[in-house]
Amino acid sequence: MVIYSGIDVALTSNPAEGKRVRDDYHLSDRQPVIGTVANLFPRKGHEYLLQALIEVRKKLPDIHCLIIGEGDNRYRAMLLEMIETNVLSQSVTLTGFQQDVVAHLDAMDVFVLPSVMEGFGIVLLEAMARGRPIVATAVGGIPEVIEDHVTGVLVPPRDPKALAQKILYLLENPQVAEKLGHAGRARVVERFSLQQMISQFHRLYGELVS
Repeated sequence: MVIYSGIDVALTSNPAEGKRVRDDYHLSDRQPVIGTVANLFPRKGHEYLLQALIEVRKKLPDIHCLIIGEGDNRYRAMLLEMIETNVLSQSVTLTGFQQDVVAHLDAMDVFVLPSVMEGFGIVLLEAMARGRPIVATAVGGIPEVIEDHVTGVLVPPRDPKALAQKILYLLENPQVAEKLGHAGRARVVERFSLQQMISQFHRLYGELVS
């Protein structure tokens, strides 16, 4: 029996918090913002997001990417070198660890998870609960969370071109992005809520002792 991890689907924040985060990083309301929340380890695929950003910036020069998380210092140094080599310093902010993840999610127009390995991806549930349109890689348990072009968009891992194409698609089609965001939130409420998880454990324990 599979019991998925659940989250508090309320995950409420003041809508002004997303604007506050943008203000903190000197980002305008109209500026397209993408981002990810993932510890800085190679399995999370941040370098592919940076490579995709290079392509996206060709069409949307004012795009900005927020990378939230800490991790391996050598991997972080490699990412910083990529940013410098590709003149991305004005387009990327490595924020480090952030307590107010929900507010950072609210600041994003598109949430991206470019992992090359992923067990499940709780952050996907958090982004979906906030109604964020998502582009993620089809690895590990991610396809069990994201239904392609229904509750988000899936791309192959290690494919920055596909990542860039889908990010641009959602940024350039806000109605599609909004529809995916609403569907994603509905899926979390239906299948991945904390209450759902608790109920399934109760049912399982009841079957085991009966």
